[in-house]
Amino acid sequence: MKWILLGVFIQFITTISLRVDRLSPIRQLARTSHQHTRKASVPRAHHSEDMSRNLIPWHKKVKVLQRFSDIGLWVIEKPIGVLSHPNHMKFNEPSILNAPYNIKTESYSIKNAEKGLPESSLHLLHRLDKATSGILLLADSAQTASTIKGLFKTRQIQKTYVAIVHSPPSFAKHKFTWEDQYEFKKGMGKQVAKTEVTVLQHNRDHNLSQLLLEPKTGFTHQLRIQCALHGVPILGDDIHGNFSLNKVLFSRQSSIPPLKNRLYLHAQRINFTLKKGGQANQVDISSSIPDEFLRLIPRQIHC
Repeated sequence: MKWILLGVFIQFITTISLRVDRLSPIRQLARTSHQHTRKASVPRAHHSEDMSRNLIPWHKKVKVLQRFSDIGLWVIEKPIGVLSHPNHMKFNEPSILNAPYNIKTESYSIKNAEKGLPESSLHLLHRLDKATSGILLLADSAQTASTIKGLFKTRQIQKTYVAIVHSPPSFAKHKFTWEDQYEFKKGMGKQVAKTEVTVLQHNRDHNLSQLLLEPKTGFTHQLRIQCALHGVPILGDDIHGNFSLNKVLFSRQSSIPPLKNRLYLHAQRINFTLKKGGQANQVDISSSIPDEFLRLIPRQIHC
């Protein structure tokens, strides 16, 4: 009798175990889904620099800030001296990607046949001058590229730049708006450019100021031209700047910190809302202000 009861007990335990095993994948799925729960308004970001460098041939000085896989968006930090896309007139100058570029589709062709992956594209969504550093956006789908380019065209994307400018002693900390008529492209006539300006800090010893620039229009060299028009040219600007003063500041030995010979303009932040699949995704990315900017005007120096 004891052996019969023991056999029944073992069979009962075995049946319960099988039921648990059958249910465990569902429980695991529920657990996984709970772990990935997130706010619908915030797209999923990935920071895997190693993965992106293995699959995408970025220029060695390009820094991947974030990748939003669910909306197909890449956010990188472009260094100075690197083109947003290849210049067909200057083949030897480096660009952000070591890959073929199609000027018509404004996209890079990424070939990974040796890694067993199909050919893909990265679409350039806007540009920065070769001399300007900072945030640049790319998309890995034509649909996302078209949508974000539309946001740029309708001025629904907010861009913020930091600049160091030559400024008069009277330049004080305040906020104002520049509206200027200028022929930004030859033969196109004068167009109105608008930029909101905030004077963050001023170094009276060297007549230098740190500005926060928020362009509301998007013309070629707009910020560089507007700063020059208003008598506060950007330090290191070799096209629209104060050439004689640049030469003095970049060559002299004085109490001013050693200067890195560059254009002191940095695309520091980008902010917009991207609607995709009925969901509003808020993208708000910032880039650190370069060390050479902070050495010129430390945070403790005020107006």
